[in-house]
Amino acid sequence: MQSPSGYGQWNVMQKLRFQPSAAWDFQYAFHHSQTTDYGRYDRHTRLRKGKPRYAEWSYGPQIWQMHQLTAAHFTGNRFFDRMTLRAAVQHFEESRIDRALGKPLRTTQTEKVNAYSLNIDFVKELSAHSLYYGVEGVLNDVKSRGKTTDIHSLAEAPTSSRYPQAKWTSLAAYAQTLLRLHRKVNMEVGLRYNHFSTRADFNNIGIELPFAPNVTSNHGALSGGIALVYTPSEQNRFTFHYSRAFRSPNVDDMGKLFDAVDKAVVVPNPDLHAEYGHHFEVGAEQRLGQWLRLGATAFYTYLDNALVRRPYRWNGQDSIVYKGEQSQVLALQNAAWARVWGFQFQADATLPFGFGFRSFLNWQEGKEQLDDGSTSALRHAAPFFGTAALSYRHKALHVEAYADFQGHRKYEDLAEEERGKTEIYALDEQGHPYVPAWLTLNVKGSYDFGHGLMLHLGLENITNLRYRPYSSGISAAGRNFMAAVSYRF
Repeated sequence: MQSPSGYGQWNVMQKLRFQPSAAWDFQYAFHHSQTTDYGRYDRHTRLRKGKPRYAEWSYGPQIWQMHQLTAAHFTGNRFFDRMTLRAAVQHFEESRIDRALGKPLRTTQTEKVNAYSLNIDFVKELSAHSLYYGVEGVLNDVKSRGKTTDIHSLAEAPTSSRYPQAKWTSLAAYAQTLLRLHRKVNMEVGLRYNHFSTRADFNNIGIELPFAPNVTSNHGALSGGIALVYTPSEQNRFTFHYSRAFRSPNVDDMGKLFDAVDKAVVVPNPDLHAEYGHHFEVGAEQRLGQWLRLGATAFYTYLDNALVRRPYRWNGQDSIVYKGEQSQVLALQNAAWARVWGFQFQADATLPFGFGFRSFLNWQEGKEQLDDGSTSALRHAAPFFGTAALSYRHKALHVEAYADFQGHRKYEDLAEEERGKTEIYALDEQGHPYVPAWLTLNVKGSYDFGHGLMLHLGLENITNLRYRPYSSGISAAGRNFMAAVSYRF
């Protein structure tokens, strides 16, 4: 039992389409999703002196709503054959509620974000290649506030918010072309330029700042990639890909204030710059007749100027009082490089008598640089994982039995920042966190009754294994049964 971790959720979607002529296509989409309150299970497993650290730690309702309008125009002029315009307005709302065990003050931090976006994309087909180009604009308007409530008197008072009041904007333009160099060789080349700006007001953070409360930052970044595909025959294919990507700091990266781990607080850092990634990938695919397809991919990514969470000094101090206790100061910083490399393999086989087999395997390793120049395992490089499935299809019946699995990771191979998180990992004989291997057995099936009516059944984690996906703060579901009926008309 993992309490409190349950919640409810409902979703609404509506789409409308209007085609006044062969040259125009209009679509409108409305989405709404909303949850109930739900507990942050991993915070409730955090202990202090053998007792729970928190009496309360939950999220308030999470709300997301989007209106999207898409207009597509098909023509044959000299500039484009197809133009697509997408305009969207989104609203996000969430809150975090916590109270320390034995303390009367409940803290509530609420965030509301209005996001506006506009994309215009063009496609032009030429004799030997296809050209894709377009522009994009995004605006995020962030509102954040905090308050405390005395659970006895219900008296309320303002307190520090999680984020500053901020506006984050992105303007971008891109061009991409598909070149048919030979009937067996295709090449794709693309470039994109982004300009980002952030305006943030930190007056509501509620702690003494070492910088001016009004912060403005502007950054630009160029990214792009090239891909080659060589297809010597219908039975095999070879690919090569290189790309240069980036991630510019957003309001969450540079502005948030929160207690990341026990007795530590993450503070804002408005001096962040974009991190860049260089990615290389080679792959091969081989078909053996009509019954077997094999694929393999090797990849390597180098991350420069990486955004990592490290010790920091706030007003010259390495610790501050936050929520009534002395806490070590941490902040995101452009402080390191990181690299990830790995290998993926997949197989799909069509067997006799309606049987089939598929498998996917992923192995990867990662390293990052620490403050002292040494290296550590990279947290976001997961242990070996994969799936293998055997299926059977006969007329209207389709059944698949499959296994999902993940390899183990020893304490010595965990990332430096993960070795102290005893509340979310299993413990070895020495009491050190580690990641045990696991494997689940599952089966699912469907039956098509015809006329658009289908029945879907599934049984997951048949052995009722208790397991936890890598770096998760909550264990996965035990044995569970699913049933659904769908009807299309």
